[in-house]
Parts: sequence; structure tokens; C-alpha cells
Amino acid sequence: MFNLTREGGFCLCSREFYSPKQFKICLSIHKADDLNYAFLTQMRSNFTQLYLHCVWATWDRLPLITPDIQKQLYSAIIGECNQLGCTVIAVGGVEDHIHLLTGFSTTVTVSNLIKQIKGSSSHLITHEIKPGEFFKWQGSYGAFTVSHDAIDKVADYIRNQRIHHHQKSLISTWEINTD
Repeated sequence: MFNLTREGGFCLCSREFYSPKQFKICLSIHKADDLNYAFLTQMRSNFTQLYLHCVWATWDRLPLITPDIQKQLYSAIIGECNQLGCTVIAVGGVEDHIHLLTGFSTTVTVSNLIKQIKGSSSHLITHEIKPGEFFKWQGSYGAFTVSHDAIDKVADYIRNQRIHHHQKSLISTWEINTD
């Protein structure tokens, strides 16, 4: 059993910490005994391949996302995601709700991601873009995991929100119900 770091490793068998060079020798001795050998020698940091489709609405589904603030709002959402270590794949929506597809970070929870995005974007709108005007998000949200194979389909759906809503070609599980 091993615990590997960039500075070397701790062998649980001998209960000693070894330098990188010494640790390689220790690994070669235990190689046949430890099924995690390959994983430990190759995995140097956390790795995830998680994709998340998030949806949230404006307060009471009011049409608050107007064309004059949409680009700035989307930029703020992308900026906050980047700051939290998430990679934005697509962002889109209509007057009363937002869809976001992001590669999910190893360092943030779903609830914290949404809280930070909603808080920072709402603050930007009410304090810088349209001071004194009403803007607020609903407290709830929807979040869906997305397989790697479905990323393009979901991203296209998000980027084409206006068309989908106009043509009523919506995917109901990805839309927030008002009923």
C-alpha cells in the first residue's frame, strides 16, 4: 500500500516516507503485491470528466433577461465559472431562464457553483449594468449530468434556446416547468 505525492511517497507497509528515487525502488519491490501500482504511478492529481447541464429561472419567471443585458450576463456567468475552475461549453436562454453546460471542477459543489453564478450575476446587473432596477433569480435550479457522447446535442439545444422556444421544440426534462 502506498500514498504517493510529488515529493515522494509513504509506504504503508514499512510506514516510512521515501524520496522520489527511494519510492520508485519501494514501488518496484511491492509491484507484484499492489494492484494499485499502475494507478499510483500515473495519477498525479485529481481527474474528473463530469459535465453538468444547469437550468435556473428569473424571479416569478419575469422576462428580466433583456437583449441589452444578455451578452454581459452571459459573460459574467462564464467568468464566474472560470473563476471556480469550471469550463463553460455553452450558455443560452430566453427572457425568463438560463441554461448552462459546463465541464465540472473537482473543487466545487453543484449548489456552490449555482449559488456563486446567480449571486455574482445578480449583483453585476443590480449594481453595475442596471442600478436601481429590479433583477432577481428564483431560489431553485435544475442540474443534470451529461454523458461525453451527448455534449454536442445538449450544447446545440442550449445555444438554440430562442428557436426551440419559438418552435415549441423543447425537451421537457431540460426546461423548468411553471405548472
